[in-house]
Amino acid sequence: MNEELKATDGLLDIGISIPLRPVRFRKWSMVPRVTMKRPPLGGLLRILRVYLELNVTPDELKKMSEEESRTFMARYGKEVAILVSLSVWSGFFSGKFARLLAWWLLWRCHPNVLFHAAMEFSDRIDSQSFTTIIRSYASQNLMRPNLSHEKKRS
Repeated sequence: MNEELKATDGLLDIGISIPLRPVRFRKWSMVPRVTMKRPPLGGLLRILRVYLELNVTPDELKKMSEEESRTFMARYGKEVAILVSLSVWSGFFSGKFARLLAWWLLWRCHPNVLFHAAMEFSDRIDSQSFTTIIRSYASQNLMRPNLSHEKKRS
């Protein structure tokens, strides 16, 4: 169990990378990316304040259809962008500039990507979902030969 928690912490620390719209200048083009990582406690409290303003649970976010997610983003798009930006910049000083990043995300990120990033982040805050994945992979021994390789050893 201790190894599973260490692996979970490692997966949460890597983060979720979000692609943004490309920045083009003449022949030069660059696709910027931001990475949402696990925030410290102060950043988590900032995120939870914004998340509680949405009045929605993670299960409701998962059950939303495409049309419902569009209306949700039309109504709460700024809050979702602030939620994502606080998960990118979650430090003590950098969290003060999260609204600037939220404004940039609103203009450079597709609304569906923002919606799914917020949904993934709400899932990833709880490390319990990672432990079930790690437990299922631990049951499979990747070093064991496949069924066809038992006889041939090739």
